[in-house]
Amino acid sequence: MTDDVEYWIQEIEDKGKTSLAESLRDASIEKLTNEAFMEGLKKGYPNMEPHLDALQEDINAQNENQPAKFPIEEYQAQTKTRKAQAYADWLIEEEVIRPVVIDGKTLFYNYDKDRKVWNQLDFEMIMKLPHRHLGGEFTRHFILQFKKSFRNHHKFMKYEEMGLEPEEALMENGKILDLEKKSFRPAMKEDKALNCIRAVYQKGVEPDGIKDFLERTIDTEEGLKTLQEYLGYVLTWPESKYEKALLILGDTDTGKSTLLEVLEKFFEDSETSNLAFPDIGMERAFHVEELKDAVINLDHDMDDKEISSYSRIKKAISNNKMHADPKGEKGFKFRPRARFIIASNDSPDDSGSGEAFYNRFLTIQANTRVPEEEKDRQLVERLCSERNLSWLLKWSVEGLERLREQNRFTGERSEYETKKLWDKFGSSTQRFIHDQIHASREEGRNIPTTDLYETYELWCEEQLEEALPQRQFISQVASHPDIVKRETEAYTGARRSCFINIEVKGYAV
Repeated sequence: MTDDVEYWIQEIEDKGKTSLAESLRDASIEKLTNEAFMEGLKKGYPNMEPHLDALQEDINAQNENQPAKFPIEEYQAQTKTRKAQAYADWLIEEEVIRPVVIDGKTLFYNYDKDRKVWNQLDFEMIMKLPHRHLGGEFTRHFILQFKKSFRNHHKFMKYEEMGLEPEEALMENGKILDLEKKSFRPAMKEDKALNCIRAVYQKGVEPDGIKDFLERTIDTEEGLKTLQEYLGYVLTWPESKYEKALLILGDTDTGKSTLLEVLEKFFEDSETSNLAFPDIGMERAFHVEELKDAVINLDHDMDDKEISSYSRIKKAISNNKMHADPKGEKGFKFRPRARFIIASNDSPDDSGSGEAFYNRFLTIQANTRVPEEEKDRQLVERLCSERNLSWLLKWSVEGLERLREQNRFTGERSEYETKKLWDKFGSSTQRFIHDQIHASREEGRNIPTTDLYETYELWCEEQLEEALPQRQFISQVASHPDIVKRETEAYTGARRSCFINIEVKGYAV
């Protein structure tokens, strides 16, 4: 019995009804919830009626909070195999658990009745339930049969069926928003929703500081529209029509990290991941499982390290099949449907990446630095108010409308334009190329690789940069898509290893 029930029995005993209290202690919970039994007690002890009413209320409340019990006694005459099958049937309905099949592997999802979403459930957690429900019936043979029955249950779902339609988004109030009609309907478990926005759509809501913050952080109309459209694109998960990641480049203290913290809150009730962007391009596959249900992967400060597999990055962004290999488990193939927003001071490693890599990115800039004395330590909390997040949802829906009208993002660039912008935020080699080198068949010359390195060293000295070793510098310049390196006749007349048809702007070479 609960402490509250014990309290009322003690209360009855204190009133001098020791025999009644003792009989109550001996009674089972089932007897105490029997109306006829309780009515009989009230007739026998009429002055105790208020206390008995309170006791019955406590018992009823306790029963409502108790997990249901599998009626094992109904199956005592059955074989253990039949009992295991019956228990699997009961558990799937009672706990709202479903086997979900993906690439021949069975996962398990549980419906959260409060949040109206399905969450992946670890099988080890499921295996703890028989201990609670079955007691002595929990034998090794029973468990083997139960596992088999549960994994192969006829009420399975296909993973491809999980998730809302692209025109719908689940809000924190349990309503589904139609992104086109702006109408609402109650969410049901049959919707198979996996993600939820921590906001409620309100047509007339006004911002309370968040609009000013966004306009200060992304200070161009093109960049702001691109961000707005991309957030609208996130709402259409699991659709992956546009196959783009959003990269936000800018110096320290320009609001990039604050923006991503706000987005973390906005998608807090959804599955999100925080894989370091270069790690997605690693050959090891165990970590990419995090992308399976994620609506968005937010990398707050991209690591400055090499990407070992550009093809894996492109697969992740383009919703192509990838292999996940969770530690200690059977691997499986899946289509990552997450969107990617990356904030960084530096552009990604792109040495030898190829033009298709640049085409996967929308790149916007955060240019305005916030002075130390103007920093607001409570800014994220203020920006994440209920009102601001509702406005952010409305703003994102407006961005989605524009994206669909245009059928492209406002800030889309060609591969060449993206590369030129990345050079501005890249390594010292990339920035040297961006600042000083112009590829030109008309005006350019064939410059020996060693001569260009000496010019680069002078530039680094003026920029207070540490120059890379000569071999590394030449390799990086040679991998640039606008520059060609080969053995040819230099401007001196001798045959040497040269970068051909280039012009160096600020130095005599």
